Amino acid sequence: MTKLKLLLLILASCTFMFIGWVVLGCYYWVHQQHTIAIICCLLAFVSALGQFAALAFTLRERACQQMYQALSSNDINHE
Repeated sequence: MTKLKLLLLILASCTFMFIGWVVLGCYYWVHQQHTIAIICCLLAFVSALGQFAALAFTLRERACQQMYQALSSNDINHE
């Protein structure tokens, strides 16, 4: 598995965790368990931070790959 695929997998996982924590928090809020609902919302916030970090690393990795491809195409030997 390449680094880019791993970062995209982490991004997708954080996205689904965010959705899950929000849904679970809403469920507990409706059932009058506010403490657990607030904990779920905080965990959803942490998942959102994970999304931002994974997206930043994904964009950085993609930019590095494009830079290396551009540099390697410019290194053609002229005889």
